[in-house]
Amino acid sequence: MDYVDINNVSIIKKGSQYISVSTGDIVFKDILSFTSPCSLEKYLKQWNATAGKGIYPYSHFTCIEDIENCIEFPSYESFFNQLKKV
Repeated sequence: MDYVDINNVSIIKKGSQYISVSTGDIVFKDILSFTSPCSLEKYLKQWNATAGKGIYPYSHFTCIEDIENCIEFPSYESFFNQLKKV
């Protein structure tokens, strides 16, 4: 097993956003930083990706335990987004 030398880690940051983190031959890049600006939805469509953005009832659950104990699918109203008012 190979161990990562924490002294050999390279990090490129722009503001609070990590652009690239690398060590040795392993490189993690924020691909949206290397393409034209667009939303994740448009980026996936551009590459004919089968994955897509989902929706989540953020305001419905207040903690992980609420999610784990949920036995019924949340109501339509639970998906209202307080930030976007949608």
